[in-house]
Amino acid sequence: MVRLYRLGLIERTQQYSPTVYLPVDAKIKKNSQKILHFLSILDIYKQMCTYSAPKQVIVEDKPTGRKGGIEPDLFCIFKGPPF
Repeated sequence: MVRLYRLGLIERTQQYSPTVYLPVDAKIKKNSQKILHFLSILDIYKQMCTYSAPKQVIVEDKPTGRKGGIEPDLFCIFKGPPF
């Protein structure tokens, strides 16, 4: 990761430990509070993987297509039913 950072292919923020790496063209700011939100979603995903690999994983889906509608943080198929 350090090599990719030095080549300018990714960015990093050392605001968190361990360091968080981001794509150069990321839509999220390096100091955004949403980073903690996404790291929490990742933690849930990793916990789910210890039991069974979730399928059809969608993060921050907006199925209604408009703000204020249903906006789940994480949608996936986990052990059969949607979760």
